[in-house]
Amino acid sequence: MPEDQKFFRYFSILHLTLIVLLLSCFLLNTFIDPLWYWKGNQLTHINLPSNERLSKINLFLQEPNNYNCFIFGSSRTTLLNQNEIENFNCFNFSFSSGRIDEFLAYAEYLKFKGYSPDLVILGVDEFNFFDKNENNIPDFILSKKKPQNRFETALSIGTLQLSIKALLELKYLPRYYNESFTVSLFEPLPFYKPELTKTGKTHKNKIYNLDNYLKFRHIFENATYIAYAPPISAWRVYDLFRQDKIESYLKAMYHISTIYRPFYDFTIPSKVTTNKNVTYDGSHYILSINKLITTTINKKINSFGLQVDKLTRAEYKQHYFNAIKKFEKKFIAHKKYI
Repeated sequence: MPEDQKFFRYFSILHLTLIVLLLSCFLLNTFIDPLWYWKGNQLTHINLPSNERLSKINLFLQEPNNYNCFIFGSSRTTLLNQNEIENFNCFNFSFSSGRIDEFLAYAEYLKFKGYSPDLVILGVDEFNFFDKNENNIPDFILSKKKPQNRFETALSIGTLQLSIKALLELKYLPRYYNESFTVSLFEPLPFYKPELTKTGKTHKNKIYNLDNYLKFRHIFENATYIAYAPPISAWRVYDLFRQDKIESYLKAMYHISTIYRPFYDFTIPSKVTTNKNVTYDGSHYILSINKLITTTINKKINSFGLQVDKLTRAEYKQHYFNAIKKFEKKFIAHKKYI
């Protein structure tokens, strides 16, 4: 065979192989859809939270005018079922390690695009008050542009890696999104073994982000706002107490209650937050507990927390410290935390 024919045959085979690989990549990424440009995973219907900062926006932009309620929060708030909020069609924008400055950026993006909800629900997490922001806001959110084109993404190796992980169900979190994009939990869940940190007392507790909470409150001027602090283990709260952070924490939380009304605090030590069987890590609570939170939001009947905006600062502090002392006497004194 002449050399030019060999080269042409080699080039044709290489070209055909490349086309087959690209087509396979495109089809797999389309059917698994790990970044939610289409309908999510059409093979196993298990959508892993691979990149919620991007996938949530992709999902929302498919039918953006269907929603009159936005939910923002961290992974704790992803466990809140948006379909259980009565009289509203809510979209849950919450994502892993979400922080208030990120929610602010997303809200500004949505407002710039012309979306204006009637209700905004905000999850308030304690780490916002004690740590400087280390966010991962996508560039298109900051520049207020469109997300990357879905067809370009469907041909990328990065998306293919996410698709393979989803296909093999390589779980790195106990939670996932089902075919209706509400959160479900893999069974069996890890067993929570509470531990107290070895960190000593800290005396310099600067409070961060209160200004961002105020800015966020005024993004959607015509919306009703509801804020809540998702439950965390009483052992985590007791760590704040041991580290002398509790005063700063309660000060920050009460300040939030002057901006958001109603504001529910589910972090106060209670029968729920001392129950090791309703959380898999002390930070994320099972769906039935989150259903109690949606019931509180719907009925305005507080199930296990405090409605802080109905209390004076002194009353709030007293309730909280009484709960800590009760927890300390029952669990810490007798070392019932292993």
